[in-house]
Amino acid sequence: MEEIDVTAAQVKARACELGFDLCGIARAHPLSPEPLDRWLARGWDAELSYVRARREERLDPSRLVPGARSVIVVAASYAPAAGDPEPVPGELAIARYARGRDYHNVVLKPVRKLATWMRERGASVYAEVDAGAVMEKAWAQEAGIGWIGKNGCLIHERLGSWLLLGALITDADLETDPPYPDRCGECALCIPACPTGAIREPRYVDSARCIAYHTIEHREAIPEEIARQAGGRLFGCDACQDACPWNRRAPPGALVQLRARTASLRTDEVLSLTHEETWRRFEGTPLLRAGRDGLVRTALAVGEVTAARTRAFRQDQAPGVREQARQRLRSARHHVARRAATIGQWPEVDGRAGGQVDEAPADRAQDGAGRREVPEVDVAEQPRLRHPARDERRVIRRRSERPDLARIADTVAQMGLRVRHDETIPVGERHHPESRQP
Repeated sequence: MEEIDVTAAQVKARACELGFDLCGIARAHPLSPEPLDRWLARGWDAELSYVRARREERLDPSRLVPGARSVIVVAASYAPAAGDPEPVPGELAIARYARGRDYHNVVLKPVRKLATWMRERGASVYAEVDAGAVMEKAWAQEAGIGWIGKNGCLIHERLGSWLLLGALITDADLETDPPYPDRCGECALCIPACPTGAIREPRYVDSARCIAYHTIEHREAIPEEIARQAGGRLFGCDACQDACPWNRRAPPGALVQLRARTASLRTDEVLSLTHEETWRRFEGTPLLRAGRDGLVRTALAVGEVTAARTRAFRQDQAPGVREQARQRLRSARHHVARRAATIGQWPEVDGRAGGQVDEAPADRAQDGAGRREVPEVDVAEQPRLRHPARDERRVIRRRSERPDLARIADTVAQMGLRVRHDETIPVGERHHPESRQP
């Protein structure tokens, strides 16, 4: 058996030469399954099936390297500098880590160089960057790199949580570092900072409620509740990290490839993307992970998009895009109906509010010119209703007589719909003011 000729000090010196900000070493051993199993048992992994598929390997490094003795963790900072671009107001925001080159490639190259250097000295090494069966954050805390914060991110006292990790499992018996103590204390600012309440409890994130999961990993339509709270985020989310006090004084990251280039994109330019243009513009960046279909789907979900533009995507080739367009149109129709129903609560009027938007499904009949009918909101005048909750009709006065109707008509016009004043349309109970959710 070849003798391994490498020390912990040499490994750390080599990691520093390769550009890493931090390097720590932990003793290889089976990790406690409780944290991972607790997360999986509650279904907080959503559809991340690859996590369950390699559970045993994640918990036991010897399954990846027989006779594993040490786990080396390296970290590179991507903390922003003063002159870095920030999202333009009104545009769709990109998470900080994704504003430059793809960290999988930027960090993986020096990790592989470190692994090759160790193999030349007789060690067996398994190396990965956020793509293998390694619990990087758990090992990083054991290796003295930082601690796992209440938002689930690894935090370092000086560098904050703007860290990208790489891990190497080896049979080299190296001197270890002491584990990093938890420094969150009583602070929990990150938990209420999450727009969707995805941090179910300290250090446990529910992927099904996480904006980053839905805008990056998820391929189907983004749930309406998540989309409403996404705050115009196109790819990823930094809300919990922006709230963390440890990030306020983090020095800028040193790796040039990770410097921010594009912080946001206009909604219209995202919706206009083709597969070819997406590849040309975003090759080598994390945005290519979502691809054209994922970016367009998310723009439809969180951006300011007219109904006319949205309807154009109902027949898109991507299933997620099609469903997102249809979901947005359904939501817009419900919003208009609720706006109309709200007026039905005003007692000092002769009429009551009502309206129903034609769903205009993609397969409905076309008119003689081959054009599809435009969805409508119907408005009419009716005698006063004594008890709206017991009647199936809601009606509103003509625009000329009611300023509140004018506001609704303006909203309808912005959605690309027509308003008709000559009919009364029954409205289902789900649109009654008494049935609306708070």
